Amino acid sequence: MVNSGMKVSVAGCLPPIFGSYEPQRFEPERVQDYLGVFIVGLEPYVDLWLGETLTLIAEGEAVRPAVQPTNKPLGISFSSIDALLLGSGAAAAARHAHWPGVDPSGDRQRETFT
Repeated sequence: MVNSGMKVSVAGCLPPIFGSYEPQRFEPERVQDYLGVFIVGLEPYVDLWLGETLTLIAEGEAVRPAVQPTNKPLGISFSSIDALLLGSGAAAAARHAHWPGVDPSGDRQRETFT
């Protein structure tokens, strides 16, 4: 390993817990238990969290409180707008786009972690 002198951040990725591209399998009553396993295992080694390739707004809403006790930034990505709208509805998608720290313009140059 070579030290480049550059600051590097490591993201702890939190996938769709009940299956990628399978929003019908989401179980809100069990998701916190499963997320907790990932968070406890990864927390000492990561600088920030990424809820990645989520399909439902509910999945994103579940990740936020799960990582909050770590006091580390959180970013959330969704698999596609079609899956997002089909899984949760357009109104919920619009509300989610206005969460603090989320850049609804999609400008990847801006800081989007909270």
